[in-house]
Amino acid sequence: ITPTYAVLQSGTRIYLLSIMAIWFIFYRYCLKNKTLKMIILPMVGIAALYVFLNSGIYAKMITPSAYGDLVGLAKITNGRSDFWTIDIEQYINGDLFKVLLGGGFDYTSRLNMKYYNMYIWAHNDYLENLLAVGVVGVIIYLSAIKKIWIKLRKEHNFIMTCAVFFYCVVIGFMNGFFPYQHYVYSFIIIYSFVVMQYSESGNHDRDY
Repeated sequence: ITPTYAVLQSGTRIYLLSIMAIWFIFYRYCLKNKTLKMIILPMVGIAALYVFLNSGIYAKMITPSAYGDLVGLAKITNGRSDFWTIDIEQYINGDLFKVLLGGGFDYTSRLNMKYYNMYIWAHNDYLENLLAVGVVGVIIYLSAIKKIWIKLRKEHNFIMTCAVFFYCVVIGFMNGFFPYQHYVYSFIIIYSFVVMQYSESGNHDRDY
């Protein structure tokens, strides 16, 4: 309940997926009694709706523009779609060295300052890596992501794997994963918890 409340007050809408993943894992592994699950589910639903309607995330949905008077898709994405377009265009038009190895860890921020008038990074791990460390960096990054998926699929069913996987992958695409150290720690805790639950359950989780 405490981390859910904290996330809701953050104002970052994409973290609703994180909350869903946390509660799915909790519901799957921490509530063993089926009757208790049926009783708690509607109570939690009502409480969650009330808290959500009074949260920072809901307020952000009502007034989504954080970076000025944005319109269209940019208003929904808080300008991300605009500077993503700029960043992709600059990458495509870059020289071979930057395409392969990138322009450095402040390259995206400098581009956005020049063409978007804001010194801001891409808010997207994959695009940020593409511009900062090029194709080589993205391949290394994706290889780590692939190993996480393979490890989870060997031990868990598809839904549980997606819950844990999306906790880092989707967040990394829509807002950023690795730049937020506290969020990385939370993923390590959740990942470790799920792996331990698999070991303690006698390796039968894929049957569910």
